[in-house]
Amino acid sequence: MNCSIWHLPEQLNAGFFWLGCIFPPNALSFKIDCRSDSIFAILRVYVKKGAEYWLDIAEYDLETARVMLRGKRFLYVGFMCHQVVEKVFKGHYASKHDDNPPFTHNLRILALKSGLFEEMDENQKRFVELLGPLNIEARYPTYKEKILKSLTTKRCRDILKKTEDMFSWAKNKF
Repeated sequence: MNCSIWHLPEQLNAGFFWLGCIFPPNALSFKIDCRSDSIFAILRVYVKKGAEYWLDIAEYDLETARVMLRGKRFLYVGFMCHQVVEKVFKGHYASKHDDNPPFTHNLRILALKSGLFEEMDENQKRFVELLGPLNIEARYPTYKEKILKSLTTKRCRDILKKTEDMFSWAKNKF
């Protein structure tokens, strides 16, 4: 769950905090009395809408990947494609388990825990392995130059197409 907790000094001693959960395109925040069980009721409501949340942001990230390709921002095409697949896998997990997905960016782990890995063909499994490093390497400067050299227009189009296919396939498994 993408949440932040804000403590307001005057409320900290009173046992209150703000929980802000980001749902595109708006941000929701809840004031929760941590002296009661109200947080659990709110989190249960979130879980029921979890799959929808993950699909919405996966679709948003897919469009962002398309924009990055048009702008020739190849490093971020790969990064956003990883994000799309990660979020659709998390959505599937939330739908299947009625719980928040694991806190990991590892696509293989997410595919395994969501039950999708067993249903994938060999090409899909290879694609998941190909996307894995694009998440990490886009974040750290020492890897950026190396990965950037390998991302051409043609390769990014291929990655984007396979991401669209994976997104559709996983979405249809809900």
